[in-house]
Amino acid sequence: MAEENITEIEFKGRGRNVFLVVVCNTVTKLLDQNTIVNLFEQSKYRNCAKQLEKLSDFITTTNELIEKIQQHQDRIQKVDFHFATILDASISFEISEDLMSATANVVTAQGGKRLSMAEIKRACLEHNIKFGLKTTLVKRLLKNVRGLPPGTKVKQLLVKGKPASDGIDAELKPKVNMFGEQLRQHRINPDGSFNLRDLGEIETVKKGQVVAYKTQPSKGLEGKDILGNVLIPTPGNDFELKATQGTEISEDDPNCLVAIFEGMLRKTGEKLVVDDVFVINELTAKQGHIDFHGSVIIEGDVAAEMKIEATGDVYVGGFVESAIIRCHGNLTIIGGCVGHIVNKGTKSELETDLSCELVSGQNINVDFASQVFFRCKFDVMANKYLANCKVVAKSLIVGDPEKPQGKVIGGKFTLSKLLNVGILGGSETNIPVDINMNRVYDVFLQKEHELWEWTNVLEQRVGELKKKISTIDNPTEKTIEDKKLLILITKVKKYIYFRRVLIEKRAEYINEIKVLAHRQLYRNVSVKIGQKAMITNERKSASVIRKLDSNIVIEPL
Repeated sequence: MAEENITEIEFKGRGRNVFLVVVCNTVTKLLDQNTIVNLFEQSKYRNCAKQLEKLSDFITTTNELIEKIQQHQDRIQKVDFHFATILDASISFEISEDLMSATANVVTAQGGKRLSMAEIKRACLEHNIKFGLKTTLVKRLLKNVRGLPPGTKVKQLLVKGKPASDGIDAELKPKVNMFGEQLRQHRINPDGSFNLRDLGEIETVKKGQVVAYKTQPSKGLEGKDILGNVLIPTPGNDFELKATQGTEISEDDPNCLVAIFEGMLRKTGEKLVVDDVFVINELTAKQGHIDFHGSVIIEGDVAAEMKIEATGDVYVGGFVESAIIRCHGNLTIIGGCVGHIVNKGTKSELETDLSCELVSGQNINVDFASQVFFRCKFDVMANKYLANCKVVAKSLIVGDPEKPQGKVIGGKFTLSKLLNVGILGGSETNIPVDINMNRVYDVFLQKEHELWEWTNVLEQRVGELKKKISTIDNPTEKTIEDKKLLILITKVKKYIYFRRVLIEKRAEYINEIKVLAHRQLYRNVSVKIGQKAMITNERKSASVIRKLDSNIVIEPL
């Protein structure tokens, strides 16, 4: 009987369609869906897309016919049903909003033609894609879809535009080695130890010597989006070369700066300047205090109670003891620096009650420090340790910046971005460490408060002006006051927008703040970030302290 059923039921292709054909006679068994589907899966059309939505109705109708025939109430008939459709593989594209990429949406073939390179190119033309079809990505796609079940959906990036390459800005580059750039690379003794007292060769420039040259900006390279539109690059920014302190524009080359006197080249911000340079072996009471317009180099030590004021950089090749050094440039001390407590309890948090004071308009570099006050615009960097110091800076790094191993023992720190050390805290003595990461945060709050106050004042004026306008009958006068009102409302919206942007920037800034201890984090370390504060109550291994949501958390590194 099974063989008879197979002859009574078969599948036949007509064009792109596959039909279920049933010969209804006296020996035909009643149909059921599972039997039909199983027969289809064994046929040559098994990969085609089945259309089963109305199959149940067809089975019911056909079974009624079979029963009538078997009861000799009707004649033998052949009936058919559109059971499946032959579908070729299909491909469409999702084009990104910036027109720089397109992702292919592929449905594998269901009894029809498989996806091919020609079909992909045709689909590109239909979507007006003219540039960026990547052969390697196409080959990967064709390999990926091979062997997948019929009707499988696949999504893959196939087309990439070429972004325009913006031009390079003009730049002012030094023609001589700057002393400050090489200073921290200590000279090595024959036994392999560092010679902290040897500053190496100090390269000065001569009058008329070219000290810097200006590179020319480049135009950049054009790009192209996937629709074939040319993308114009932003050319590099140019600038007018101007003479700086101690330099003038060369008569022979308008892109070069030459020194107008003998001195030392240094960088201040984005400028290169030539300083007068003052060099002595050591600074003691015998030489006296230094107040110099330019850079100062002390090859040896700076004795207690000495003072140095300089408009340029200051470099000390030895040690500093209870001295005051202030400069506008970088301050570098190859040896250590040591102070002691004075005027205890009489100074504010951002002032010093320590006898050794180091102040810089740029960065401060030392080997180690104990009971020293640091203040600088950017970073304080130490090689070995800081003990009971006070630091006001953007960041503090003790050790190799890549993975510091240095120590911070005790002290107060007012920073705005990063504290990065190896060991943080007072070891087993639990000496307190006070870290306040709000140096810039407080500025954000102050500006937000000012914007809020200005907005309130303007909103009061808006209310008063609206009342005034409501009492005006003269159309001309009313028009004038309406214009004033519009200006006030615009200002209110602007201040509200500025305050919202400032709040968003403050949130971003807080998320970037980190306190890193790469080896050990000890007890009694207090950290304040924003409005939150915490104190460590147990010793931990390598850790990071940061703000997470509304809390300060300690996480393993």
